[in-house]
Amino acid sequence: MIRAGYREAAEQPGFAYRDYSPDEARAIVERALANEPCPVEEDQVEDVRLNLDLVQRRSSAPTTDTGMSVVAVTVPSMRMSNATELTDDHHAQLAELGLRVDHLDEAIWAGVDARASAPPLGPTNGAGLLDWIHRVGRLREVLVAEGWTRVDKWNAGLVQHPTKPVVLGTLQGNRHTGTLGAPLRSDYAKGPAIAAMMRGNDRDQFTLFDSLHTHEWKLWFLVTYPHQEGDRLVVLREVAQPEPTPQGQVVDRWAHRITLPPLVFGPLPTPRGTDGPDDIDVTVTLRG
Repeated sequence: MIRAGYREAAEQPGFAYRDYSPDEARAIVERALANEPCPVEEDQVEDVRLNLDLVQRRSSAPTTDTGMSVVAVTVPSMRMSNATELTDDHHAQLAELGLRVDHLDEAIWAGVDARASAPPLGPTNGAGLLDWIHRVGRLREVLVAEGWTRVDKWNAGLVQHPTKPVVLGTLQGNRHTGTLGAPLRSDYAKGPAIAAMMRGNDRDQFTLFDSLHTHEWKLWFLVTYPHQEGDRLVVLREVAQPEPTPQGQVVDRWAHRITLPPLVFGPLPTPRGTDGPDDIDVTVTLRG
C-alpha cells in the first residue's frame, strides 16, 4: 500500500480502511468532478486523488496479495488544512518569487506522508529523514515541471527559477517559524556550501524584493517546523531569505520573511518523533 502505517491507524477507534485500484480511484475522482455519486464521502475525494497521484508517480506501486496496486484511504482521513486562511498578500509575495502556495503544500504533504513509512525499529530520526528527502524531492519535482532547474552543487538540494534571481531550498526552523517578528532560527548550523550560497543575499529587510530585479541570485528557504498537537501534526511554515551567515553558525538573521499559516494534518498514527535533518551540507574546500 502507498501509506505504510495506515493499517495501524485503521485499528484506532473511528477509523476504517479501504483499498482501491488506480482505475477505481481514478473513477472516483472523475465522478466527483462531474458531481456524480461516489462510494466515498465528499471530504475523502481529495485524499483519494492525492494517493492516486502517489501511485502514478512511483515506478512500481506496491501490490496486494492478488497483485493489484492499491490506493489507501483512512476514515476520517489524514486531512491537510490551513490553520487560518491565506490572504491576497500571501499569494502576492509568493508570486514575486515565482511560487504558489500549492507548490509548498505538495512538498510539505509529501514529507508528512513519508513519515508514516519509517519502520518502528528504525533510527530515531528516521521519520524526520524521510520527511526531508520527500519534501526536497517533491518541491523540486513540482517546480522543475514548471521550468525551474535542480541545483545539486555541493549536494545542496536546491532548485533555481528560470528567469528570476531566486534559488530555493528547505530548512528546519524552530517553534517561531511562521510568526512574524519572533526569533526564527535554523535547527542546525550551516556548512560551507550553504554559507557560500548565502553570500549574495540581502543584508536587511529594507531591500525587500528590490533585488529580484537584479541579476544576483538570492537563496531562499521553505522553512518548516513540525510538532505534535494531540493526534494531529502541525507544520509551522514560511518562505524566508536569510542574511549572509558564516560557516558553522545557525541562521538567525533574516532579510525577508513571508510567514504563512500552519498546515494541520490529522488524525495521525502514533507519532515516532518529529526530529530529523533539514538538509545535507557536506564539508568542502572552496576555491578563491
